[in-house]
Amino acid sequence: MYTKKHRTLALLACAAFLIVTLFSVLFIVKEADHDCIGEGCPICVCIRNAEHTLEQLGMGSAGMAGWMPAAALLILTVSCVLRAVPCETPISQKVRLNN
Repeated sequence: MYTKKHRTLALLACAAFLIVTLFSVLFIVKEADHDCIGEGCPICVCIRNAEHTLEQLGMGSAGMAGWMPAAALLILTVSCVLRAVPCETPISQKVRLNN
């Protein structure tokens, strides 16, 4: 049986997964065209670490970084629209259904 503790831990794990994924993708996108100093560039090392993190999380390659922010925006927009659109049912309008 799931308890409130299990549910809270699951939500925290999900939030951590999303935060790590989002920040890794945003870092890769932001630093993709940085001024590289060549061998031992610290920004290139961080980009490789972020790509490795995404691969370990099951996001595949860093090539997904292009559509990830768009997908997040789409999900956010759809959830806001669904909250704004009223769901009208006979019960919500207190309609009596007689045979």
